[in-house]
Amino acid sequence: MKRIVILDPISDDAVRRLAEETGWAVEKRLGLDPSELRTKIEDADVIIVRSGTKVTREVIDAARRLKVIGRAGIGVDNIDMEAASERGIRVVNTPGATTISVAEITIGAILSLARWIHTGHGSIMRGEWRRSDFLGIEVRGKLLGVVGFGRIGREVARIAQALGMRILACDPYLDESHVQGVHLHTLDDVLKRADFLSLHIPLDEENAQLMNAERLEKMKRGGFVVNFGRGGLVDEDALADLLDRGHLAGAAIDTYAVEPPGSSIDRLRAHPRILLLPHLGSQTREGQIRVGMELVDGVVKAVNRIMSQRAAELAARKEEEAAAALAAAEAESAEPTAAGPPESGPTGNETTGGAP
Repeated sequence: MKRIVILDPISDDAVRRLAEETGWAVEKRLGLDPSELRTKIEDADVIIVRSGTKVTREVIDAARRLKVIGRAGIGVDNIDMEAASERGIRVVNTPGATTISVAEITIGAILSLARWIHTGHGSIMRGEWRRSDFLGIEVRGKLLGVVGFGRIGREVARIAQALGMRILACDPYLDESHVQGVHLHTLDDVLKRADFLSLHIPLDEENAQLMNAERLEKMKRGGFVVNFGRGGLVDEDALADLLDRGHLAGAAIDTYAVEPPGSSIDRLRAHPRILLLPHLGSQTREGQIRVGMELVDGVVKAVNRIMSQRAAELAARKEEEAAAALAAAEAESAEPTAAGPPESGPTGNETTGGAP
């Protein structure tokens, strides 16, 4: 029987729909370490992952029957896309499911940085009363630089505009001079002018460490960095340096180069002007319901397409075999029979009468 193996959590409703709409066996194998992973998916036709499971070339090679990888979320940087492509494996993600969730928490982080909400909370929890230490700024009239102007970037811009913020945007994948009433600028221009910088681009070889020391230095003094995009976009040590020097006023980080980050972010943890979250961008009830449903839709569509293609290939093969058999039969019936000995009778040299 065909098998769907779920390696990272999705909603129970989504699990139920997967089983009902495909008719395939659905199994949960959560929390596997890399050494277990390869053996548990050897006969899987579909695997479902989030950001926690790394679908490497070795994993793909081990899954001999794999046809579809379902990614519950936007980014596919945890999947070896080249290896999947070489095998003809379809990768299905959910790009629009958590747009609102990520955009809202991004705006929440900007407001918290501007008014030191998180820092003030920590202070009061320690029994302190230090109002004068937390003089904030209003976001109205401030420039928000949005790097990556896709679904999430545009929704962040829309909400920010409602708060009275002005928007600068850049996106290397867009050719238009402006989108949604927002003019597109170069990255350098956005860095130099933005009061708040918000990252919403995928992680790939070109974008890895996009916000390195050199680019962070280009930001205006007193600026804020907000990364609710992908871990690895920001050089975490360089960010700590710029915060320590006071060049940057603060930062909010939700995704990390290594997750969970462990000691790699100790310098950031120690800084008083930072908001660190454990990859919460998509973690809303509504967002997770949409993720599950959108993922099921995509996986079921991919499965049905594969099954239809297989059925068409099988029908074509049977038709070819039938045609070949018919041609062979016709050829056999058309072959001439072997000639017998000639009948006795007169020939051109024989006479029919007696001697004259």
